[in-house]
Amino acid sequence: MKHCKKCDQTKELSEFGKYYKTKDKLNRICKKCATAQSTDWWRRNKDKKRHSNLVREYGITLEQF
Repeated sequence: MKHCKKCDQTKELSEFGKYYKTKDKLNRICKKCATAQSTDWWRRNKDKKRHSNLVREYGITLEQF
């Protein structure tokens, strides 16, 4: 059993993703919370990701597009 830092619930170890930097090699937040956090970040940073993708793929900025 492990405690999720985000939802503040104790869950089974299988509900946590792998993370090499922690002592137990498991993420600090459960998979469900990690998915929600990632989805939220993508929604808030659409333009930022679009800009970095244009630069990486085509070598142009958002203004040049």
